[in-house]
Amino acid sequence: MSLEHTSVAPQVYHTEAQNRGVVLLYIERLPNELLIAIATDLPGIAKKILAQVSSQFRPIAEHVLYESIEFFEPKHEIALLMQTLTSRPELGHRIRYLRYNIDSTSPYPVQLSLCPKGLSEDMTQNIPPITVSMSQAQILGTILRLTPKLKSLDLQMMENDESSNLEEPVLVNDIMVEILGQVALDKTFDLSQIPGLHSIEILSINAREIPWTICSLPQLRKLLIPGVERTLSSATGRMSNVTSIELCARTNVLRTSSEASKSMASWLRSFPKLKKLYINNAFDPQFDDEWEADLEAAAYDLNLLRNTFSYSTLISALLPAFATLRDLWFIPQMDANLEFLDCLNPIGDLKCFNALKSIILPQEAFLNRSDARERTISGLITMKNLPASLEELSILCVDWSIFPWLESLLAHLRLFPRLKLIELVCYRERGSGYREMKWWWPLFWVTRALHRQGVDVRLCDYKGDEWPVDCDDGPAVAELSESLNYLSIKP
Repeated sequence: MSLEHTSVAPQVYHTEAQNRGVVLLYIERLPNELLIAIATDLPGIAKKILAQVSSQFRPIAEHVLYESIEFFEPKHEIALLMQTLTSRPELGHRIRYLRYNIDSTSPYPVQLSLCPKGLSEDMTQNIPPITVSMSQAQILGTILRLTPKLKSLDLQMMENDESSNLEEPVLVNDIMVEILGQVALDKTFDLSQIPGLHSIEILSINAREIPWTICSLPQLRKLLIPGVERTLSSATGRMSNVTSIELCARTNVLRTSSEASKSMASWLRSFPKLKKLYINNAFDPQFDDEWEADLEAAAYDLNLLRNTFSYSTLISALLPAFATLRDLWFIPQMDANLEFLDCLNPIGDLKCFNALKSIILPQEAFLNRSDARERTISGLITMKNLPASLEELSILCVDWSIFPWLESLLAHLRLFPRLKLIELVCYRERGSGYREMKWWWPLFWVTRALHRQGVDVRLCDYKGDEWPVDCDDGPAVAELSESLNYLSIKP
């Protein structure tokens, strides 16, 4: 066997798991035997097949332990995986990470052709197959039974031209949630039978119903789930060990929904050890290709994620639920007027989060929006209700009106002995008005004073690039650069 049958070269991606001594390997559109052999690190077959792979790729297989497998929904790959794990059960015990890419356009249930004798030695012997009909939930449940040492399960809907043109994309995305729901409710199989499973990610959009029985896993640490606005009411049980939750909300659903925010806050109280909470609406098909590419690249860095919740309602409802919460990130949708923040009410006392280290909030959380032309620092988040444990503060969508708040922060800096970083994020799409010189000078005078107190202040654009970024922004940026140079040499 050779790789001549494929037009796509092997691709290897080193992920954050590399820090744990594990490199996850993703190979797309390669012969199925190679995919299975590498993912399970078959001693004999892997060497035989990898010997035909390019010299650039071969050394990786010689000294890296592969503990992950990614397979797509086409039935020949599933059949190969299932018959491999069935005939060689010891291989399933080696898999720690499983990503299941479901093809929404495939037949349902799936017709699988399984070789009764498993894999042949040369991987090419023509054995008469047995055709069986299995639902996708049965397939996933079977594979989960064969991988008892799994640590992370990732379900994702395949992207293809056919599914993008379907009239009911919500129903298509629901297939994936339905699959996991059937697995979770299967009386013959309990996810708790996989004692090491601590991460479940369902990468889907607009899922209608999440199988909350998955949350009852005593060892679960991380959840990434979609469709929160439809599923919170059905959440039951206390997830005592979960420390990280990322919730994916749909665009335009919760812009003014204080009721949904209260519902989510009530549900979140069942996570007494929660340390990281991310409200994420990154999967927005309305953005252009360039922006979507940026989101795809940075989605798991959580730097470009956005949400549509009522901040004050949610935070106030959460107080004082989490003494362990360390990161509180609410990153708004990039909206020219941020009209959905008009419902913002005074936010509660963040000092209740006495372990809070990192805060990301839009400027509107710190300023009173009662007068759009002359905003003040009254109400909302003030120096009195910020926790003393604060180390990093990011303020989004800033304009000149943030200056008095920063000036107040400078005057009360003694209240925040651990504060080391303030990040101000400007959205370039908002036009030249955000670059009026009337606010550059006072902003950078207070920035200079904060620097002298040991606080690093960074001015960035919405992509995280330090600003100014180029000369196309006109004379204001050029003059700003001169101002910065001038400030840096003043006594």
